[in-house]
Amino acid sequence: MIHIRHIGFGAAIAALMGSTAVADVTPEEVWADLQRLYVDLGYSVEPGTEAREGDTLVVRDAALLMAAESDDDDAGLSVSFTLPEQRFRDLGDGRVEGTASPNLPVIVTLRSEEEETVTFELDIEMTDFVTLASGTPEAVIYDWSAAQMVVAGAFPLQDPDSEDEAGEILIDALAGGLTGRISRTDDGLLQSSSDTETISVEALGTGPAGEHFDIAFTMQDVHSDQITPPGMGESALGFFSSLSSNRFARGEMRFGPMTVEAEFDDPETGSGNFTFAADAGTFTFDLSQSGLHYASATEGMTFALTGAQLPVPVSGSLAESGATIIFPMAEGPEQDYGLGLRLVDLTLNDEVWALVDPAGALPRDPLTAIIDASGTATIFVALTDEAAILETDAPPAQLDSLRLNELRIEGIGARVTGTGQFTFDNSDMETFDGFPRPQGVLDLTLVGINALIDRMVQLGVVPQDQAMGTRMMMSMFTRPGSDADTLESTIEVREDGGVYANGQRIR
Repeated sequence: MIHIRHIGFGAAIAALMGSTAVADVTPEEVWADLQRLYVDLGYSVEPGTEAREGDTLVVRDAALLMAAESDDDDAGLSVSFTLPEQRFRDLGDGRVEGTASPNLPVIVTLRSEEEETVTFELDIEMTDFVTLASGTPEAVIYDWSAAQMVVAGAFPLQDPDSEDEAGEILIDALAGGLTGRISRTDDGLLQSSSDTETISVEALGTGPAGEHFDIAFTMQDVHSDQITPPGMGESALGFFSSLSSNRFARGEMRFGPMTVEAEFDDPETGSGNFTFAADAGTFTFDLSQSGLHYASATEGMTFALTGAQLPVPVSGSLAESGATIIFPMAEGPEQDYGLGLRLVDLTLNDEVWALVDPAGALPRDPLTAIIDASGTATIFVALTDEAAILETDAPPAQLDSLRLNELRIEGIGARVTGTGQFTFDNSDMETFDGFPRPQGVLDLTLVGINALIDRMVQLGVVPQDQAMGTRMMMSMFTRPGSDADTLESTIEVREDGGVYANGQRIR
């Protein structure tokens, strides 16, 4: 895996220009600080030439290079571009206005494990791109804006069995209505925020045998905030080992309406298309010495897929999807972890339902799956200790407890819900054959299961005699609830290793 040190490629370009604050900086001080900022973003800098023209410092032919290496092989990536001209004008009130050449040529080089390289160029064109630098020489603030930024280029595809090119991908991207700020926190972390009114990307691809695809992506009302440490290191392990109480990475992105449209055609497999749309979404992450916290949520999704190899067109909607991850990194007992997944109100078109239920025996209500689990674990080797990770062969962690905060699976006329809590005795690995002995209770409620079994018999999926056996098996683990077609179950694992269902021992 290749790791690139960054606040973000767009933020790095934005930093070339950038505040309406009250302070005192000169053009020379701003240019010196920008060079430090480029280095903190992971670039090496060739400063070019400098010349004063009245109240303006003119910098020509400065060059930036970012290189990223793989953790475990010789693959790598490098990005370099030359800034033909930058102008830093002293506004006379302690602020400096920065402008730059509207066109930036970018060269990207990819190197494979076999040390084969592919190089392609991108052209970046900026319209009305201006920055105002303010603050102090030790803490410069860059506020920037641009009417739009356009990125265009061609990426060659290499045939692995020959030296000939197998095709190419043409990329055309546009971002409009951009504003942002880049600064440093008191602890020296890099802090950036930006707002973008519209983003659109189109990629056209062709292959040697006539393959073709066209992908168009749009997103509106994009806002991002992030804090990252300077010099994030050459690898993930290197970055993790550098984390401390005042060195962390944190970020959030929010977006409004989003669409994806794709068309593809292959002489062998045929043609097809795919569309996807969403109303809004968010992504957040927090990476520190104590652990990783990640959360995502997307709302109001619709999708459609057709293809020559699909038996029927597929389309539907999803009201909400999301994921959360809490992963501990610090050494010590009782470190919190968590996992959450949400798929709410998934609907599918009648053609898909007809494949599995041509008679319409199953209710075609929306499908939902939710799981929210958390607990504690003992971490024996901290992920921030690079040397210990490379040296140890022992398990890095052990499971101490598990809480099932919510379980809900709902659809085709049935629903399963549950909660539970368990602790684990890691000194006893024999009672459950190599797994730490659990102790705790799981409560489940099942609604509409008997009606679902009847429908499955009607469909011919489940024979009548198997349905009877299934009901007999369920009676061993469940008890009737207070409502019609409701079953309840309490599964308990006791200290002696015995497993009980509704008070009856089953193991």
